[in-house]
Amino acid sequence: MPISSPLAYFALWPLFALLALALSSTTGWGNSSLESASGEFYHGIEGLRGILALNVFFHHSLITYYYFKTGVWGFVPSNFYGQLGPYSVTMFFFVTGFLFWTKAIKSPTRWSPRKFFVRRFRRLMPAYLGSLTLILLITAYETNFRLLVPVHRLCMEVATWVLSGLPVDFTTINSFESGRINAFVFTTLRIEWMFYLALPLLAWFATRKRVNDLFILSAGLLIGSTFLGHVPWSMHLVTDIIQTLATFLLSCFSVGIIAAHLKSEFKVMPLLRHPACTIVAAVLLLGVLFFVPPKEGYLESACLAPIFVMIIFGNNFFGLLTSRPITYLGTISYSVYLLHGIVLFVVTRTVNRYISLGSASPLVYWSVIAVAGVIVILLASLSYGLLERPFLRKKSATVSAESSSRAEGMAVEGAV
Repeated sequence: MPISSPLAYFALWPLFALLALALSSTTGWGNSSLESASGEFYHGIEGLRGILALNVFFHHSLITYYYFKTGVWGFVPSNFYGQLGPYSVTMFFFVTGFLFWTKAIKSPTRWSPRKFFVRRFRRLMPAYLGSLTLILLITAYETNFRLLVPVHRLCMEVATWVLSGLPVDFTTINSFESGRINAFVFTTLRIEWMFYLALPLLAWFATRKRVNDLFILSAGLLIGSTFLGHVPWSMHLVTDIIQTLATFLLSCFSVGIIAAHLKSEFKVMPLLRHPACTIVAAVLLLGVLFFVPPKEGYLESACLAPIFVMIIFGNNFFGLLTSRPITYLGTISYSVYLLHGIVLFVVTRTVNRYISLGSASPLVYWSVIAVAGVIVILLASLSYGLLERPFLRKKSATVSAESSSRAEGMAVEGAV
C-alpha cells in the first residue's frame, strides 16, 4: 500500500469514531437529544464540522510525511489527500456564511455589533489563546529559550498572533516559523475575522432585494483592489484585506449566504432528503476528492454547493451526520482544528528522533498518525471542556440555549 493510498484514511476513521463514541457516552456531549432544540439542520451542520475537522487532520498528516521526506511544506502527490484540506475549508466557510447570514436576515437593520463581538470573543478566544500559549511555549523551546530579536519586535510579533493575524497577517515569532507548529491553520481564522468585522455592515444587504448588490459590490472591490498596482505599505494592508475578503465572499461565503435565503423562503424541501439526492451528493464529493484541483475557488464551491444545500434542508446522509460519534467530533471540532497541527508537530518530531519518518513504511507512518489522532481527540475534548464549554452560555442557561449557541459556533477549522 503506497503512503498516499486512501485506504489509510478509511482504516483510521473507524478508530477515531469509536473513540468519539466512547467519549460521548462518558461526557454526554454530542447526544442528539441535547441538540434537537436547535433544529435539525444545525444538528447536521454539527456533524458536518466533525467530519471536516478530522479531514483537515488527515490532510496535514500526509503533508507532514512529505515535509520529512523532501523538506518542502505543502507538497502532496495525491489529489485525495490534497483535497481533504481545501474542500473542508470551503465548506467551513459555507457554514459561516449560512449561520450568520441566517441571523442577519432576521434583523438586517437591527444588528448589534457590541453583542455580536462579545459573543464571538467568548466563543473563539479562550480556546484560541490556549492553543496560542502552546505555540509560544514550543517556539521558546525550539529557539532554546533565547531572545533572537529585539524585545519590541517580539512583542509586535506576538501581538499579531493574538489579533488573529489582523491586519498584517501572521509573522515569525523570535525568528522561528511558528506557523509550522500548527500547520499554518490560523490563516483561515484571519479570513473568518475579516468576515466578522465586516458583518455589521454587510448585514444591511441581508434582504432578497439587496443581496445581489452585495455580490456586485464585492466583485467591484475585488477588481479594483487587484488593479491598484503598487501602493504604499500602509495602503497595501487595506487593499490586501479588501481583496482577500471579497475573494472569499464571492467564492465561498456566498454559497452559505444564498443557502440562508433559500432556507428562509423554503422551510422544507423533502426532495433534498431523498436517497437519490444522497447518492448524487456522494458522486459529487468523490468527483471533488479525486478530480478537482485542491484549491479553494469557484469550481470547488460550485461542486460542493449542492451538497451543502442538501444538508441544511435536513439530508443527514443516511444518518451519518446525526450519528453520536460524528456529532461529538462536531462538538469538539474547533479545538480539533486549533490543536491537530500542534500535536502532529510534537508527535512526528519526537518519533523522527528515533525513526526516520521520511523513509518509514506506510504501515509505520500511519500507525504514528493513528496515535497522533487519538491524542488530538483527547486533547481537543479537554480543551472543549475547559476552554470552550464554560463560555458558551452562563451557567444558568438552559440546555436548549447552550445547544443553540454551539450550533452558531466557529465554522472554520482548517487551512492549508
